[in-house]
Amino acid sequence: MDSAEMAEIRRQKIADATQVLHAAYVGRMDEAYLEFDINNRLAKIEAAIESGDSLSEESQVMTETLELGRTCTFGGE
Repeated sequence: MDSAEMAEIRRQKIADATQVLHAAYVGRMDEAYLEFDINNRLAKIEAAIESGDSLSEESQVMTETLELGRTCTFGGE
């Protein structure tokens, strides 16, 4: 078996596993990413508050998150 055939097996196995995962956990991958993003932003907000450095990456994420929050209606129109 040559390397191209071996690479194709890997791609096919990954595709098969992805289909199984999506079938078993419909919609959960988006939920998992959302949970990760929220936790990541909260950690950066905490770091921004602790550091007090308004030019840090954490402060920029905090500002972006707060601005994004102002645009949310949370189900209301």
